[in-house]
Amino acid sequence: MDLATPRLFAFIGGNAGPWMITRNTTVRGDGLPSAARLDVVTGAPPPGAATAWALRGVVSNERYVTRAEKAALVGTQEAIGRPHAARAALIP
Repeated sequence: MDLATPRLFAFIGGNAGPWMITRNTTVRGDGLPSAARLDVVTGAPPPGAATAWALRGVVSNERYVTRAEKAALVGTQEAIGRPHAARAALIP
């Protein structure tokens, strides 16, 4: 495992962040409270931050691939936050 690669992330719904939330659809169970913006931070959310909700998770897909497959994926993977990637779906 590469210890320099971040594994813990928080997706934070609130009034700040680079992504605008255009739709929030609940399929089953309790839905998330409304939020206007989404931010993604490495590590835990900042303490005391005003948020509607925060989802925390870890990168774990690496256990499903071989070392060669991981190297191939990393070689073609683009960074998050690139200008031409303007839409996404977050499925908790």
